[in-house]
This record gives sequence, structure tokens and C-alpha cells, in this order.
Amino acid sequence: MIKIFSQPTTFLLIPLILAATPSLCESQSEFNADVWLRANAMETVEGRLGRVLSRYYEGGLGGADVYERVESFRFEGVYRTEAGEFPIRVFKKKPNLIKISITLPGQNSWTMGYNGKVAWQQRPDVNEGSPEKMDAAQRDRFLVDSVFISHLLYPKLPWKEIELVDTVPLDGRVCHKIAVQLPGNYVVTYFVDVRSNKKYSVVTTDKSTGRVTTSKLEDFVSVGGMPINRRAINIEDGEVTSTIEIDRIETNVGLATWIFDMPEH
Repeated sequence: MIKIFSQPTTFLLIPLILAATPSLCESQSEFNADVWLRANAMETVEGRLGRVLSRYYEGGLGGADVYERVESFRFEGVYRTEAGEFPIRVFKKKPNLIKISITLPGQNSWTMGYNGKVAWQQRPDVNEGSPEKMDAAQRDRFLVDSVFISHLLYPKLPWKEIELVDTVPLDGRVCHKIAVQLPGNYVVTYFVDVRSNKKYSVVTTDKSTGRVTTSKLEDFVSVGGMPINRRAINIEDGEVTSTIEIDRIETNVGLATWIFDMPEH
């Protein structure tokens, strides 16, 4: 669940989306949050894929009752890169609202958010420190990770395709390899441990550039009956680019949707 992508220089380096390809944001905007929330998050899928997803929903997420009780998360921890260690706070709310704030040296903050319509950021070194909309490439990459918990939920949403690729060995484990094709160029591949039914690794691929980012998820704890990883190790080209360690997790903290809106200034 907790995996921090990469953006320019320390956080999110986002490749350019081909202009001819529908963007993730445009495709999602065709199906508003009400449609998303009315869908069955753990809808039954036929065949072997359906059986694997059902075990993941039960063992990896705690089951339908637990999922329904959890409306939002607040995470606090430390984000580590070669540039240093930075306090981080992440807010997530169903179905795909997100806000991330990283405290930089000098008590400045880099904040990114998505309110279901607008993806934005506010950095002290960009746009004179004023908030601005992300460009299309940044937005699309950011939205890959805005989804609440996992792209394996809501398996019948019309803007994605889920495929059970194989069962494969990985780092001494046996995992189900499940690929989710999102609108545009992104494929998110989940490796779900066949014994625990928890996500062990998540691989995000941008087909337009070949860029591949792997996030290994560790140190799971139960939060309200739902397994949550407190550590994510992010890897590119065989090298660790960043890690995140979460030391505080809260659920259902009463997040109003305006929290995710872009500030006026």
C-alpha cells in the first residue's frame, strides 16, 4: 500500500506520456468518483484470476467488511534518498484522492495532491513557491499511485484490464504475477505471495520509455484488521533509489475532500 514513486530530483521523475495516447486523468474523468464508489471493490471475477483475487482480498486486505470500514488513511514517516532524510505525510481517501507533503531543509515543504479532478504541486523552488497544476506527464505518473490501496480492487472498472500472467519464484517466495493495464502507457504488475496473499512487490512500467520502477513492500502490521506495509524499498536499474519508513498510521481521520484541493496561493 505504501510505495513512493520517484519525481525530479528526489521524489517523482515522471516520463513524458505520448500525446496520441489517452491520459490516465482523461480516462478516469469519464467515470466520476460516484461511479467508482458505486462499483463493487471486490467484485467476483471468473476463472483462476478470480480465485487469486478473492484470496488477495481476504488475506491481503482483510476482507470486504474491513475494506468497507476504512475510508481514509493518514501516514507519517521518513522518506530517504541519496539527498538525505525527509519527514513525509501522506493522506489518502477513497476512491483516489491523495495529498503528500515532504518537509525539506529550512522547513520548506513540497506538497502534491489530487482531488479527483486536478493534480497539483507546490514547491519552494518552482513558480515562486505558488501552487500550480502538474503538467500532463507529471499528472499521469502521479495518478498511477493515487488509487486507494491497489489497482487490483474494482476489477471490472472499464478503464483497466487485469491479467493473471503466471505463478513465479521471486526472492525465495512463490508469487502470483498479476498485470494491470491502465489507460495510456502504464502497466502496474503485482507480485502476491501465494502463502500470505499479501503484495510483496509492485512493478510500474511506462511502455513509452521502458522505465521500470520496483517497490518491495515490507514490515506489515494490522491496522483495523487490514495488513499495511510500513516500509517500501524503491529500485531502478538494480539500484535502490529511495525508501520510506512509516511510523504512524491512522484510519478514518475525518478527511474533508477540500483538503485535497489545490491552494489558491
